[in-house]
Amino acid sequence: MNNRGFTLVEVIAVIAIIGILLSIVVVAVTKNTADSKKQAYEAMETSIYNAANNYVIEENSVQDDLNNNNVQIPVDQLLDNNYLDRLVDPNHGECTNDSYVRVSKNTSNGLDEYKYYVHLECSSGYKNDRIFPEN
Repeated sequence: MNNRGFTLVEVIAVIAIIGILLSIVVVAVTKNTADSKKQAYEAMETSIYNAANNYVIEENSVQDDLNNNNVQIPVDQLLDNNYLDRLVDPNHGECTNDSYVRVSKNTSNGLDEYKYYVHLECSSGYKNDRIFPEN
């Protein structure tokens, strides 16, 4: 009798091993995708902060307003004045409509210190508030 080929048990064992390896790969790829999206949102928040910082430095009207109270700058305003490029949501859509930066000024020992409260809200449902400069 010629016994060429594989038994059913051997074939099932190979399929099970391939299934286990595929599940490990899928978990790793999913985790990397989630981490990448989180990093993309953090990069957008930093970009908004940098744009708002430049806007505050260059726009005299903002300086005057900051002497009296906090100033809220819509992200759309930063886009319209070319301080910021379009923000694309990694989960598809945009992140501009309800996003803003609130700037507060504190003067102590003759030095002006600014705090930037970045509120990023995206069409995918992502919402986050972050304070700059970070301590």
